[in-house]
Amino acid sequence: MVVEGGWTSANVGSVQSSPAIQARYIARHADLLDSVQAQGLIQLEFADIDLAAVPPPVPPNLPLFTQIGLCHSDFSPKPALDAWDKLYRRALHA
Repeated sequence: MVVEGGWTSANVGSVQSSPAIQARYIARHADLLDSVQAQGLIQLEFADIDLAAVPPPVPPNLPLFTQIGLCHSDFSPKPALDAWDKLYRRALHA
C-alpha cells in the first residue's frame, strides 16, 4: 500500500514536469502497484495549494508540493484527475 504519493504537474527546481507527465505518473504508479498486488493507493493532495493563501512564514519545502493535486487550486480538473478517476472506477478485488 502507498499511503502518501503524488507527482507535480509543473517544473519544480530540477524536476521537469507537466500536466501530461503527472497523468502518466498516476497510470504508471497504478501499473507498478498492480504488479505487486498492492492493496491501496492514497493521493497526497486532491487540489493544488494556493501559495498566496498560505500565511507567512511559508515553509521552504512547501513549493515542492503545491502542484501535485489532481485539480488546480480552484478545483478545475487537470489531466491527472481523469487518470485517477479511471483507477477509482476499477472493481475491488479482495
